[in-house]
This record gives sequence, structure tokens and C-alpha cells, in this order.
Amino acid sequence: MKKRVIFIVIFIVMLLLILGKIIDYKKKEAVAAYDGKWKVTHQLTTYFRAPSNFFPHHYLGRTIILSGNSMETSFGEWPSLLEWEKSQYDYSEVVSYSAEDEWFTNRIFWRIDEFADMEQARYLRYWDKMYDGSYYCIDYFVILDETHLAYGYIGGYYLLERFQYCDPTVSEKNLNGTWEIAYLDSYENSYEGSYEEIEKEAPRSSLKGTDFNVEDWLGKSVTVSENEVRISETGYQTAGIESGKIRREDFEQEMDIHDGLSIYDDEILVCNIKCQNGEDIICVPVNENQMIMRIEEGWFMLEKE
Repeated sequence: MKKRVIFIVIFIVMLLLILGKIIDYKKKEAVAAYDGKWKVTHQLTTYFRAPSNFFPHHYLGRTIILSGNSMETSFGEWPSLLEWEKSQYDYSEVVSYSAEDEWFTNRIFWRIDEFADMEQARYLRYWDKMYDGSYYCIDYFVILDETHLAYGYIGGYYLLERFQYCDPTVSEKNLNGTWEIAYLDSYENSYEGSYEEIEKEAPRSSLKGTDFNVEDWLGKSVTVSENEVRISETGYQTAGIESGKIRREDFEQEMDIHDGLSIYDDEILVCNIKCQNGEDIICVPVNENQMIMRIEEGWFMLEKE
């Protein structure tokens, strides 16, 4: 009888250990589903009390890389955190809404109702252990679906979209047509802000500033034909195209693409449209309906109309 009780106890303990490992594996698997590279494409909301140094366009085109318990961002907060930064957390999890979890009502309830149903969305949370042994949620994402997340910067929520692979059959012939400038894919260099923003919020900094404004281009039309490229109201007479495959990382480094193009491919097709005035219009076709084009100090994702 005693041996039987011992056997049952051992069996229960082993069963609990196995169940614990299965549950832990499923938790890691749920988090791993969102590992990879994400691009910040659109602003969703602005916080009611956004700080004075929050300028919405600073956060567009940025890249966030998720991997297990770590997160890497190409931009933190203007004007001080303008470069890549990596954070490591003690653990991460994917959870659904729970009225019993005070974190939901204390942290996010009033912030996401403009773009998501709080009780239908899921949440990717990152936790660190505090000095007293308790855990605190350091950062989180709202999971809208398998290819879209929402992330809160200092002044509002932004939409994130997964990086993608180029269509291997895409060619320079796919450039022709009428396109809409959909969103900023990356800044050139590390965008330091406009002259006015620096003068107002960071007058004693070493930031140089620029007059480039992303919002001047969003929604504008681009037309590519055999003899002309028209970007918004400006037309460029063309004198041919040079194209070829280039290692993406080499291209990004050569062109100072700070946040990286939202493409996974190791090699990309780069098309250089030669203009009669001596300028070059550089494009990276993604598929028959999308391409990335450099305009002034930004690389924009264009979508065919």
C-alpha cells in the first residue's frame, strides 16, 4: 500500500512537470509567432497629454525587431535616443483581455479603443523582475492580427507591419504605372528633426536639422513611364534605367538607410532611373503592386493605384 502511494505521488509529480513544460513551450511558441522585423507605417492615435517634444513624423518609418525576450528599435525618443537600441527582458507572454488582470484597466483601456476592440485583441507583454521580487510590465504591443501590431511611443500609438519578401519575378518593367506614396519606409541617416523643432525643444543640442518633411509627400502621386517620372507636380525627363541585384545590407549601408528597408531578402533588385538633368531616381521594386523609392531624405513605400 505504501509503495503504491509513493508510485502515485511520483506519477503525479512527473505529470505536473510534463504539463508545465508543455504549457511553457506553448507560451514560448505564442511569443515566437511575432518574432521578426516590423516596420512603423502609420500613426493611429495621439495621447491626450502628449509631451511637447513629441512630433508624430519622427516615429514613422522606424524598425522594431522582436526575438523572444528581447526587442531592438531603430529609434527611441527624440531628441536624445536617435540610434539603434536593444532591450532584454526577463520574460514575455501573449495574453488575452482579462477583467481580473488590473494591468488592463490601469495601463491601456482608454488608449486603444480608437483602433481596436480591447476584449478581442491580444497583447504581447514584456516583464522584468523588480528588486522586491515582483514583476513589472516594461513594454507591450497590441496584437491586431498576425501581420499587424500597435505600439505606443511617447505621444501615441502606431501601426506596425511585418517585413516582407520581394517577388522573385519582379523586374524594372513593373515600375511603369501610377503609384501612391503610402508610407515612409525609412529615413535617410538618423532623422534629427526640423530646424523649427530643434530651435523650440532642443536649442542647445548638437542636432543639425533639415527642412525635409515626411507629411509633405504622403498620399501624393507618382507616375513612371518610358520617358518621364512625375513625382507629385514635378516631372523628370528620363534617359534610361540601370538595374541589377545588390546585397541588401550593402545597399542600405551605402545609401545611409538608417532604419532599413522593410524587406527580408538578402539580395534586392535596385533600379536607377537616369534623368536628363543629371539626377538619379532610385527604386527597389517589391512586387507588381509595391515599390520603394527615394524621395529627398526618405525612402517611401509606393503602392500601385
